[in-house]
Amino acid sequence: MQAQPEKTFLAERFWIPADTQAILWDMDGVLIDSISVYLVICNQFLKQHFGTHITVTKAFIRSIAAYEPVKFLGFILAFVEETYLVPEATKSLDKMLDSFRQARHDYVIELNPGISDILKAARCQSLKMAVVSNNPTADIKSILKRSGILDYFDSIVGNDIQKVAKKPAPDTYLLATQLLEANPKKCVVIEDTLIGIEAGYHANCYTIGVATGGADFETLAQSQWVQQVYSSFG
Repeated sequence: MQAQPEKTFLAERFWIPADTQAILWDMDGVLIDSISVYLVICNQFLKQHFGTHITVTKAFIRSIAAYEPVKFLGFILAFVEETYLVPEATKSLDKMLDSFRQARHDYVIELNPGISDILKAARCQSLKMAVVSNNPTADIKSILKRSGILDYFDSIVGNDIQKVAKKPAPDTYLLATQLLEANPKKCVVIEDTLIGIEAGYHANCYTIGVATGGADFETLAQSQWVQQVYSSFG
């Protein structure tokens, strides 16, 4: 990790560079505690369609959490097909995707502890904020609205914008900086996975890893792309 810049604190415990113009947030595992909810949703589908003995673990969900829904669910079905010897399980991808998206909209996914205070503090400091996620834009807005925090954000950048490459490419983060009219070098990216951290780093943003979702503290701390690591927002 690089030498630390001058600091400013949010909610008296979470620091960012003092010259920060904007904060670019990942959604799953960062703003919201989605890992636990996705575990329940996916296992309900697997048990219903393939048998009550067929499940995936929370550790497995965490390991693939950074990927967009189609790839995320594809990994799960491939695991079921290979591990449980379920023939052609991967052919259920479209059905599982529809079920996953509907179930996700039925949940009010809880915020990660400490997020509310940090969002309020950032707004009080007049920092611009965007959400940059490997989910469709409409899904992001719906989930954040149900979680009660949509209004904090000036822009939402999803994975369905034409000619904009998904993470780990830096394109979505670069687009967010343009929408916010902010210098990428004065933007902070907050992520929970190496894929997201890589995207933020190559967008020339200051990268903060938080071990609240896909990757643990040690994995984030060892990454060549991370500049600061927290175990939580609390």
